[in-house]
Amino acid sequence: MRAFHIRPARDTQDMASARRLFRDYQGYLNVDLCFQGFETELNTLPGDYAPPVGELLLAWETEDRGEGLFLAGGVAVRPLYQKAATEPVLVPGACEMKRLYVYPQYHGQGIGGRLAHQIIACARQLGYQRMVLDTLERLDEAVALYQRFGFQECAPYYDNPIPGVIYMELDLTAV
Repeated sequence: MRAFHIRPARDTQDMASARRLFRDYQGYLNVDLCFQGFETELNTLPGDYAPPVGELLLAWETEDRGEGLFLAGGVAVRPLYQKAATEPVLVPGACEMKRLYVYPQYHGQGIGGRLAHQIIACARQLGYQRMVLDTLERLDEAVALYQRFGFQECAPYYDNPIPGVIYMELDLTAV
């Protein structure tokens, strides 16, 4: 029997695991994320995902006997910034869910839902009132998951050159 637990990423090993997960996520998407400053993000983890303004959660599998610890997935939240003339400007009360990814061998076990639930709870605890995200329309399961949590399509909140992007938002003040 497999058991999973989710915990915040805090130490150097966790950041190395998150870095590997995010690279694997990019490979899974098969898109170039350089327009998002992806390499800088990886090299400066936890960056904007660090408390008290963000969070980075990792899901781990443990075996029955308590032996071994295997990375199953992860997700992050950070403050939302909008592009301005000279530098990005913080959007008060708004955050962005980033990098929700579960390795394919763990699909269908509810890990994505647990990660989404916990990162939404973290965002509320951090005092955010609105959460946004972007995903690809071809990721049917991800879109359905976000809709189950109450996310709705919204206007683009940044320029994303990848075809088939869907922008979504969630009112974190709604019960």
